[in-house]
Amino acid sequence: MSACSVCLTAKAGLSCGECSAPVCKSCAEFLADDDFAFMPKVTLTKTTYCPTCFDVHVRPDLDIYNALLDKAKDFPVYSKSQTKETRLMRRNRPKLIASDCEDKEEALLKLAFLAVYDACTAIVDVEVISKKVRNHAYQTLTWEASGLPIKLDKNQK
Repeated sequence: MSACSVCLTAKAGLSCGECSAPVCKSCAEFLADDDFAFMPKVTLTKTTYCPTCFDVHVRPDLDIYNALLDKAKDFPVYSKSQTKETRLMRRNRPKLIASDCEDKEEALLKLAFLAVYDACTAIVDVEVISKKVRNHAYQTLTWEASGLPIKLDKNQK
């Protein structure tokens, strides 16, 4: 067994996903499955990093993701029934779809995140649909949200 590159203990059972340095479990930084849950394309494929590689390669992407997620939480979403408010907004982008979500709020948050990721300022014509999924005797719902992302000008509200 090799020594940990951080604390120099003899129990380095893991290796860094970036630099392949031996790391013990107490010094390793782990990337959880839900850290980039709403990201359309995740470029990080490894889950174990040494502290240095985590700070250099993962932390900047994680900070950007969390900033986008915070922005998506307070994002303007207009349903399909609000055509009076959105009739003058230009709909010139392709429709976004957030599928396989556990509840309605997650579907709307995922849809808002996709719009924020695409540098849009609002979502119009939003529809939220639930589908029954049956797995033998167990039944649950999956949610899907769809809408058109728009980019408002500074003089529009």
